[in-house]
Amino acid sequence: MYVSLPPGTVPGGDVASIRRVGSADLVYAALLDGGFDPVPVPASSGDTVQIAVDVPGAPRVIFTYGVPRILRPVVVRTWPAPGKRDVTLNATIVIVFSEPVAATTLTTSSVQLLRGTSPVAGTVRVLEGTGTVAVFTPAAPLDPNTDYELVVGTAVTDLDGDALAAPLTVA
Repeated sequence: MYVSLPPGTVPGGDVASIRRVGSADLVYAALLDGGFDPVPVPASSGDTVQIAVDVPGAPRVIFTYGVPRILRPVVVRTWPAPGKRDVTLNATIVIVFSEPVAATTLTTSSVQLLRGTSPVAGTVRVLEGTGTVAVFTPAAPLDPNTDYELVVGTAVTDLDGDALAAPLTVA
């Protein structure tokens, strides 16, 4: 299974140690903006996973999660972040999922960049070597002083065929 924390979960946190309760094996993740991207943890359905985040000058923050039978993927973060301004016009949109996704389900129908209600032409693919990171590359530079919206639909699935837990729209 994969474990992640969305940005802003533990502001000021710098390192997380993750383990399956009952195991001495630890996985470490560096925090960025109070969260971390997905890391593989040796745990299965019914196990309990503990995340301990070190915050300099403050008490350690601890989360404990039971691993569900079915774990649906979610979007952990995007770049640009929601509401971001001053984005370069040749930007590539990055989408980080909570676990590896099936590359065949990443299409211009399941992941869209909209200008108003019109889809922006482009391509979407899994970033090589990651499985959890997808990129949408517009076919042409974005228009200046224009609002865009990223839409990630439930047609995106993980490697087990489980659909995205909920669609996501990011301004």
